[in-house]
Amino acid sequence: MAFNPKYTITPKINKTLVEIERVRGFLDAVKLKDEWIADMQKKALILESHHSTHIEGTALSLEQAKRILEGGKVKGVSRDDERELLNYKFNLCIFIRLLMATAERPGFSQLSGARLSGIWKN
Repeated sequence: MAFNPKYTITPKINKTLVEIERVRGFLDAVKLKDEWIADMQKKALILESHHSTHIEGTALSLEQAKRILEGGKVKGVSRDDERELLNYKFNLCIFIRLLMATAERPGFSQLSGARLSGIWKN
């Protein structure tokens, strides 16, 4: 039985597909600098920790959360809020390590695993 599609690849569709393939090829070929990846991982940790604990009711600003997560002391903040933020980071680290332990399992993207592994090294 022959396949008879119910669509037509128009010049516009073809041009778009070529453009998508060109961009995909570029992204496949690009090597991200380790410093850039490390910086983005650090920013992701700060944003994730701040916003997740803020949803839970902490009153920390993003800047306060950043300073605390970087090991600094912040005056005038609730110690409970500080502890919740640090506990969140600790538990997130455990989660990532457990996730990385499954990296050898079939179906796990090695590229994703490599990028995740550096997010929460502390």
